[in-house]
Amino acid sequence: GTISNKLDDKTPFAVPTKATVSNITLEKVSVENHATEVRVDQSLISGLLGVLSGAVGGLLSTLLKILTGGLLDLGGLVENLLNVRAADPSSLATGAFAGRVVGDVEVSGCEVHEAKVSSAAQMNGGFAGYSQGDTRYDIVSDLLGSIVDLLANLLNIIPGLGLGDLITLLLDSNIIKADALIPVDYLNPVFSHCSVFNFAKGEVIGSVNNDYAGGFAGAMVGTIAQDCSVKSTNPYTVTARLYAGGFAGLMRNDVMKGALSKAGIELLRPAQPQSIAVGCAVRSGVTVNAASYAGGFAGAMANSYAVDASVEGTVGVSATGHEEEHNGKHSIKALAGGFTGAATVGWVTDLGQGESKNSDLLTGVNSLLTGLLTSDPEAAQNLLSLVGVEESKLLGVQMKGEFTVHSANDFAGGMVGRGDGVVIAKSDQDHLKDIKLWGEKTIVRPATERPVVLDGLRSVEAGQTRAGGVAGMLGTASVGGIINGTVGLGGYLPFELSDVTVAGVTEGATVTAADSYAAGAVAEATGGSCTNVHIKNIASVQAGTHAGGFAGVAGPGNLAGSGGLDLLGLGAVSVKGLLAVGEGVNVTAENCTVAGHANGFTVAATKDTAPVAGVSAATAGGFVADNHSGQLSNCNVTGLHRVT
Repeated sequence: GTISNKLDDKTPFAVPTKATVSNITLEKVSVENHATEVRVDQSLISGLLGVLSGAVGGLLSTLLKILTGGLLDLGGLVENLLNVRAADPSSLATGAFAGRVVGDVEVSGCEVHEAKVSSAAQMNGGFAGYSQGDTRYDIVSDLLGSIVDLLANLLNIIPGLGLGDLITLLLDSNIIKADALIPVDYLNPVFSHCSVFNFAKGEVIGSVNNDYAGGFAGAMVGTIAQDCSVKSTNPYTVTARLYAGGFAGLMRNDVMKGALSKAGIELLRPAQPQSIAVGCAVRSGVTVNAASYAGGFAGAMANSYAVDASVEGTVGVSATGHEEEHNGKHSIKALAGGFTGAATVGWVTDLGQGESKNSDLLTGVNSLLTGLLTSDPEAAQNLLSLVGVEESKLLGVQMKGEFTVHSANDFAGGMVGRGDGVVIAKSDQDHLKDIKLWGEKTIVRPATERPVVLDGLRSVEAGQTRAGGVAGMLGTASVGGIINGTVGLGGYLPFELSDVTVAGVTEGATVTAADSYAAGAVAEATGGSCTNVHIKNIASVQAGTHAGGFAGVAGPGNLAGSGGLDLLGLGAVSVKGLLAVGEGVNVTAENCTVAGHANGFTVAATKDTAPVAGVSAATAGGFVADNHSGQLSNCNVTGLHRVT
């Protein structure tokens, strides 16, 4: 079922009545969902039309035909509204406590014990299958009054329908255009001090043919989770086609629709459509399997935050490979990480590019952003935050136990498979203040200054390329489709890796890439900084080419081009000043160390590759295998036995 706020009886665009659920414990919960589709009941349509018949219904039908050029009458409107809900993949979301949690909802102090969840559909979680916030809008239209009144009543009559369904209906039915929607607020659902205790023995959440599965939630969109946990003496398994995680299958920002002015940006300052997990934990043995985007905590994070989050137990993460198409090119992806498979910028700018539509707020900000970048950088940053052009952050996350990570193809990391502009650092005030949920006091929590720790890494393996004790790849974020043409940018989105310690198991950790790029810390590092990063008790690093004790390759990679610097995938972008260009592509490492286990560690490049311009293509190094303009300061290696 669905937990959602109650909309105003007169206008669904007014502030809704918040829904609160607290202090409920469910024992021995078993939920089975065998449905694979939602059927629109024609008798329901007929019944609703009967209620709306008469002179008023006739006038509404006439108005709808005017607005839609004769394509839609009252009956079509009601049917379209029901079809919107039927087409939403979250309609069949399944969880032990709730299937869906949508809008202005707070669930606090609730628990499920001995949970068992199974479903034939996607979006499955030990606590909730799916959660999403709601954007509040004003509508600039003089013709919608009667239609909105009608829809307000229907939304409260028909279970599961909400404001998001109404917006989708109005846009998809061509009743309004996107520029008539003005976002004014965002309402995040909140989970606080909620837990899953002791899964049933042998519990498997999700299935190989469906997406989004997690020990706590299948998918979190614009959702806040505070001090929530999954604790189980029985190990459990999370399985999905895409997006599987020990806590959440996917954590991402929501996508606002409509248009904004500069004044609207200021009005929306408190609204933050990002997802965040604060003080949340997985304390159990867990096996996570997916074709791609598999993680011990989250399968993937898109413009989302994990603060003081923990993963404790024997954790195995595996990605088997999934074919993806991007800009007409096909590739196999198998992203896997001990904490998250991928940590990227906003959903429609990266992982969810294929879902972007003309009504998304991102589509309508080009001209506004172009002006603000030079006239009002602070307003520009607020706008970028609203549309998801902002990094994900892992602050003060700690992992303890035994961790094994495997990718059948590319991108395997002890913590992160692939990170684009990601910040991995301690949870101090300097890093927290940049998260708007903190700055606007949506979350009130003191900075703990926890460092980032992975204690108990056993192995990281990539069947093709990019295996790293911390990450398979960390790079400057690539954000496509924001601004057309050449734009001067004063900043960019580099990665940050600071105050991080990774320690191998007693026998020593092993990192292996069958083809290329393996490293004790970061296999491929492009555009960012590493500070106070310490890799301990490592046994071996091995790759066909580019094997390094700390990094396989460090430097600009493919960012620099003859037509300018393509930092954000925007075409030729001119960055202010030559120094800024260097900062945008270089990698720096300061106070970073690599230490072998008791018998020392080995670094090996094993591939028999023909030399390029007289230089062997199979490179290996105790600290960095291949350094392109990377700046290293006070870095050292101890316990190195052999480099081959």
